[in-house]
Amino acid sequence: MEILSMSCNKCGAPLQVPTGTNFVTCTYCKSALAIHRTGNAAYTEVLAGIDRKTDQILEHVEAIGKQVDQTGMMYELCEISWRLGKTRNFLESSPLIFFAQATGARGSYEAGTSPPTRYDSQSIGSGRVVPKQHAQAVAALNQLIETLSRDSWELYESGPLWFHHKFRRRFR
Repeated sequence: MEILSMSCNKCGAPLQVPTGTNFVTCTYCKSALAIHRTGNAAYTEVLAGIDRKTDQILEHVEAIGKQVDQTGMMYELCEISWRLGKTRNFLESSPLIFFAQATGARGSYEAGTSPPTRYDSQSIGSGRVVPKQHAQAVAALNQLIETLSRDSWELYESGPLWFHHKFRRRFR
């Protein structure tokens, strides 16, 4: 049996690996390693790195899956959230701004924002605070929803909070 002389990709320690072996554990740093061969060359790769890459690929596939409906139609997805705007001076309270964060072929981007409005908060437990539902805030949210609708976004899900809505539109 032929033995390959290699080094650990993590710590650099020398390894003696029998030909045909696909996985090995480094005797020095105890890292689990995959053995890769290309032509006459062979090298190791730490399996933890492979696991991390695999998890990233799975997350990407799941995100794409959420963008395809039962008919196979591809959609961009968009979700409304909120943030506090900037003030001109420290005496002024921060305005509330609703925004639509989208994910699509162009990656992640902001699909629209509401006009700034008065911010009043309410606690929803566990130290979480959200905007209170009042006429000015509802009007600002509705303006954002109208903007999204004009831009071909369609509502497909409403969340547990009064302002939380999800939209989708066909890829352009």
